[in-house]
Amino acid sequence: MRILAVVSLFLLFVAVLAAPAAQAGKWEPYKFKGNEKYEFKIAYTQDGQPVDAYYALDVRNTGKKTAEGDVLFEVTYTTRGEVPSAKMGAETAYGLWSFSGVSLSMVFLNPAYAYMFTQLDLAPGKKMDYRGTGVVKVTKKEKIGGREGFICQLYASEDEGGALLTEWTIDPALALPIKSFLYENGKVTDRIELIKYATY
Repeated sequence: MRILAVVSLFLLFVAVLAAPAAQAGKWEPYKFKGNEKYEFKIAYTQDGQPVDAYYALDVRNTGKKTAEGDVLFEVTYTTRGEVPSAKMGAETAYGLWSFSGVSLSMVFLNPAYAYMFTQLDLAPGKKMDYRGTGVVKVTKKEKIGGREGFICQLYASEDEGGALLTEWTIDPALALPIKSFLYENGKVTDRIELIKYATY
């Protein structure tokens, strides 16, 4: 009886220790699985006016391989939005987000910041100081576009004022953030949010 009680206490202790570890995890950006489609809404300001655009990324397995044996994927990018005739021009041909002056990759996840997530534990309350870059804090979970992710906020270093620079919501199972907000002087300047994610 005493052995059973000791074993039960030990198993309870292991479960308590394992619970936070099970919730924590790391994220590998841009690791696409294929046969998946992302749809996003982009919001930014142009000439003092709010503008919305839409971006979709479709990654399909072709069933073919390269001579080296790598799987070939067909990747389709789509942008959609309303453009006044006075603004029709080169920007229209290269994607509606280019009006904002910020590249789409920078709105999603500045490539200079991508490395942070290979080290950061995704669990509420976690925090990591990246010398020379800033401090990332994981605050809580939220649902965006039918998916759930961890809110990760990047603050400037204290010697640079400690201002909020960027906020991402990360679903570790997906290759892209499900939400990205860029901040300037405490206000959101550009945002992109997942509308729908589907697999087939």
